[in-house]
Amino acid sequence: MGHRHYLSQNHKWRSEKGSFDGTIEKRPPPKVHETYGSLKFYREFAQSHKNARHLSNVEWSRQFIESFKDRVTQLHKQDDSQIMED
Repeated sequence: MGHRHYLSQNHKWRSEKGSFDGTIEKRPPPKVHETYGSLKFYREFAQSHKNARHLSNVEWSRQFIESFKDRVTQLHKQDDSQIMED
């Protein structure tokens, strides 16, 4: 199943073969993206669109979602390039 890779590298269950699927988990835990970056992005976007009174709530939300999707795509590209370097 592979759920043990969420445990820290030195957790005792990572090396227990008999209790799980007969393997030792060697993969590193997945990278956790912090929510602070999302909150920071929201604040910066809101500040830059502060005087955009001509936008409806729907239009403002649409622009925010599009910008956020672009930012997430950039982050994934950075992660992929780091993986390729390792």
